[in-house]
Amino acid sequence: MIRHPSRIVGLILVMAAWSGAVVLLAPRERDSAAPDFGGACRDGRPYLVTACYAATAGDPAPRLPSVVLFQDTPADGPHHMLAGHDRIGAVWGLAYSPAERALFAGAFRKRGVALGPGGPGAIYRVDLATGAVATFATVPDAAAGDLSIAGDDAAARSEAGRVGLGDVDLDPSVGTLFAINLNDRRIYAFDMADGRLRTAFDHGAVGESWAAEARPFGLGLRGRRLYHALVRDAAASGDPADLEARVYSSAYDGSDMRLEAAVSLGYPRGGLRQAASGEAMDLAWRPWGDAVPPSTSDALSVGPQPMAADIVFDAAGNLILGLRDRLVDMTDPALAAGSELAIGAGDLLLARREGDGWRFAPDAPGYDDAIAGSSHSAQGGLAWVASPGALVSADLGRVPSLVSGSELRATWYDGSGGQKQAAESVCPSGQALPSLWAAPEQAADAPVRRALADTTTFSAPRTAGDVEALCDAEAETDRTEPDARLWLPWSDLGR
Repeated sequence: MIRHPSRIVGLILVMAAWSGAVVLLAPRERDSAAPDFGGACRDGRPYLVTACYAATAGDPAPRLPSVVLFQDTPADGPHHMLAGHDRIGAVWGLAYSPAERALFAGAFRKRGVALGPGGPGAIYRVDLATGAVATFATVPDAAAGDLSIAGDDAAARSEAGRVGLGDVDLDPSVGTLFAINLNDRRIYAFDMADGRLRTAFDHGAVGESWAAEARPFGLGLRGRRLYHALVRDAAASGDPADLEARVYSSAYDGSDMRLEAAVSLGYPRGGLRQAASGEAMDLAWRPWGDAVPPSTSDALSVGPQPMAADIVFDAAGNLILGLRDRLVDMTDPALAAGSELAIGAGDLLLARREGDGWRFAPDAPGYDDAIAGSSHSAQGGLAWVASPGALVSADLGRVPSLVSGSELRATWYDGSGGQKQAAESVCPSGQALPSLWAAPEQAADAPVRRALADTTTFSAPRTAGDVEALCDAEAETDRTEPDARLWLPWSDLGR
């Protein structure tokens, strides 16, 4: 475990479709037990949250965490559960509203992990003062059909990265929350006051000849601009040379769309060795496909497929792109015997600010996320912590195996050099975590969620989701930086 001495810690179509934000599980009002998030940020020891995935086959897993609250601590704890899998199911994107003291989480399609009661397009709101959970909004058309999980949930092999939601982000200064729809591949904007859909627009590569291969996923905000990241998945051509990641930006209504940065994903990525005496497997990015690569009886599948999962900006204005390995979402989330199991090895790419844009280096160097046995460990979820100036990434703590299980960490990387500075184990194997609130009530009419027919054991999850810092100052810095590019507040649109 690495520790830092200081614990481094204008005209649009306005759509009047209402999402019908319905409170699902709302405990009665009680005194807040939430910590002083802003104070913790100022002290350089911010609170963060991440999404965890429990194998929920045949069990709604009410005490297993879907979203976990943590800090950098000497003993990897205590951590607290903000919402269990029975309340919101599998989620990826996380966004924090300091003024509301509320966390938003978007539904995510992952094999073997049931969705929450809101379904594949749900965006949940967790009140950090009371613990109340509600469906804030529902993104329409997030799935082409029913996503009921059956048997070993083999349908997720093709649905991963293609249905449900990708990243979510918000700008509280204009009261807008954004979400990526992985199914129709559009970006949706919702009013934070009532969950009303304001607009939806296409991703930046919609006009490209390969638009059918464009897979948007990650979001970021800077200088009153909305940034989104996508990959060309090369599924049609099957040619790794076609793999590419791009970052576009636009005004909040989707106008003034611009390509900001692009990088070929053919750069060398090193390898991964599951055992000291085993064969090293190439971590080169591969075109998307729906078959899980074969593995030996004592090893896990390896065959990275890129998803451009998250975007953050550092203190110098450089852009950091988190790449996630789709393969790990196509397979069982725990080390369960007889299941298709895989290792997900993503990447952290740095694009340096150059004039009005950003440039990735030709060999795409970034932050050093290597661990023993693997050149890469990143899971795609990122947060930038303004004080002390660090990138926090969800990473593997060690290479998973059928023998030793796995470990997930939140890793702090130095903002200037990219070296590891601290790490905190997160998403513990099969452990129930205490709620943040002293006496959380469970709703008597909690809905029964869809689950797998067979039962498996939540053993050792091999991936975590998004990471979000609960910082007021960070939000103010990143969202209000002056920028000469086009932006109109929602109240001025159409005037």
